[in-house]
Amino acid sequence: MIGRYPPCMAWYAGASNNPTVDVIMMDAVAATEAAAEGLAQPLSLDTVPNLQQLYPEFRVSGDPYTKIYYVPEVVAYNADTVKTPPAWHDLWEPKYKGRLAVYNLDGAVGMMFFLIVNQIAGGTVENADPGFAAFRALKPDVLTYPTQHAQLSQLFTQGDIVIAPWVSDPGDLTRPQRCANRLGYPERGISNGRGHARDREGHQKSGSRLKIREFCNRCRCPGQ
Repeated sequence: MIGRYPPCMAWYAGASNNPTVDVIMMDAVAATEAAAEGLAQPLSLDTVPNLQQLYPEFRVSGDPYTKIYYVPEVVAYNADTVKTPPAWHDLWEPKYKGRLAVYNLDGAVGMMFFLIVNQIAGGTVENADPGFAAFRALKPDVLTYPTQHAQLSQLFTQGDIVIAPWVSDPGDLTRPQRCANRLGYPERGISNGRGHARDREGHQKSGSRLKIREFCNRCRCPGQ
């Protein structure tokens, strides 16, 4: 199962007494909360030996989950409407009013976008006021605040939006049937998100658990 916070986290917590999946890929926000609530079974070097081949920054204390990739925050846009690859500040252009979507701040994509905006506006980790001020200025132009990749993809496909902050891993954006849509990599303020894989606590199907470990054992760097 692949999940984004918050819908995945809500399902994850609710199914804790009767789990139906073995392994879940989550963003950083959901993975951190799930680990804090004890919802994941820790990985081990015995079952996932390739953990020791990960870059040090991919390991988490206690191995409740492992980070398996980084993806940059980007600007997704419809090239039929947005003629040149946009910069972050272009999202505040009046011409995109009502044709812009921004992820909620309770997920990794929205949080990364906020950190970028805050930094560009002069804020720091200790001072997020500039970022909140910029978001308040942007709010009247935002059509909706999606929580899942599928929602944002549908908004682009239907033509409801033409621009949005996103991450580079939803590869279906640039398939031929959606050839007008592009991913832009602004020169300033790139932020990296992380994907996480975890063994589902409470699931006891031995055959499935073996597949989980094989899956996690393949999710490694730098070899793959």
